[in-house]
Amino acid sequence: MEYDLKTLLALIFADNPASLKLFKKLGFKEWGELSRIANIEGLDKDLLILGLRIKE
Repeated sequence: MEYDLKTLLALIFADNPASLKLFKKLGFKEWGELSRIANIEGLDKDLLILGLRIKE
């Protein structure tokens, strides 16, 4: 089965520098932010939206 994918998205918590570094190294750019979208163990977390266009 083949899919005609044009865009990849990654949703990464802002306090995860290792994952952010990896995805940015792969060419992903920051496209948006969902501030305080989650509360984990009493801490508010921001979620970053990263994107990569793989085909026009």
